[in-house]
Amino acid sequence: MAKSSTKPINYDELNTELAELLSRLETGELAIDDAVKSYERGIEIVKILENHLRSAENRVKLLRDSLDPEQTSKAE
Repeated sequence: MAKSSTKPINYDELNTELAELLSRLETGELAIDDAVKSYERGIEIVKILENHLRSAENRVKLLRDSLDPEQTSKAE
């Protein structure tokens, strides 16, 4: 169930894995131990996805903040 630590963490792959985990949990057919492990993995994935989103937001903010309004108006 857990991804290999040597493989790069990809937002889309993790999002897909999370959706698959949720589908399996929603069926109610998992043994209790498997359900708990799936839930734990889901929490790990959510934390990683949140970090990805925060990182993307920070990068966008840095790019936006790096624009000098005076330079932008002179270029127009």
